[in-house]
Amino acid sequence: MWDSHKMLTSFADVLISLSVILVLYGVINYVIHLPDFLPLNTVQLEKPMQKISAAEVLQAAKNGAKGNFLTVDIEQVKKSLEEIPWIRKADIRREFPDRLAINLEEQHVLARWNTQMLINHYGEV
Repeated sequence: MWDSHKMLTSFADVLISLSVILVLYGVINYVIHLPDFLPLNTVQLEKPMQKISAAEVLQAAKNGAKGNFLTVDIEQVKKSLEEIPWIRKADIRREFPDRLAINLEEQHVLARWNTQMLINHYGEV
C-alpha cells in the first residue's frame, strides 16, 4: 500500500476531505451559537388574553427563551408559559428572522371543586 502512488493519493484525498468537513462543521456550529447571530427581537401573541397580562406572558417567555433564533429551546419556552396558572396550552413557532409567535389557550372555569379548586371544560382541576 505505501508504495502505491494511487492509494496514497486516494488516502490523502479522503483525509483532506474529512478535515475540511470537520472544520466547516466547527465553524458553522460556532457561528450558530453566537448570541448576536439572529437574535430574538419580537414575541407576538396571536390573540389577546382575558385573564393574563401581556407583560406576564412576555416575562415567562423571556425566562424560558435562552439562545438565539436557531438555538432557542421551544419546549422550554412552552413549559415556562404553561406554568402560568391560567394557561392550559401554549403553541409556539419560529417566524424568520427574529420572532416567536405564541398562541395560548386560556383556562375557562366550568365549576368550583370543594371551595379551593376550579374545574375547566376538560374536567381538569
